[in-house]
Amino acid sequence: MPSMPYQLLTYDQVRAGLPCPGCGRPWVGPQDAIDTDDELWRAQHGACHAGRNGYTDAPLHCMRCCGTPPASPEQLAIVARFIQQVAARQERDRRLAAATSPEAERRQQEQQALKRANRIKKLEAELQRLRDEETGHEDG
Repeated sequence: MPSMPYQLLTYDQVRAGLPCPGCGRPWVGPQDAIDTDDELWRAQHGACHAGRNGYTDAPLHCMRCCGTPPASPEQLAIVARFIQQVAARQERDRRLAAATSPEAERRQQEQQALKRANRIKKLEAELQRLRDEETGHEDG
């Protein structure tokens, strides 16, 4: 779809009643004949092969000629919250995957093996000390 030769309106501009730069009709207010008469719509936008959009019970606009109506601040807040939740979920999933990856499991097994080996060395040293004590007592 080619870019539009004009800047789309902001939500505040739409709410203030500025006309659409694509068709000159407002985005808010009552509908008129073109909004309810398919023949009139096709006569004006039939070659566009695009859908219609607009706010509830407000004038309709051609998706090709007029673009899409801007989102309200409330809608943008909902979208932002959704994106933040998705990003947080992806980060949790990435951390979990990294923690349970084969490489992470191998490192964890190596650490556990090292701890066991150190414990065995300590126990063997303690056993040797006890044997030395026992041998020392028998000789004494």
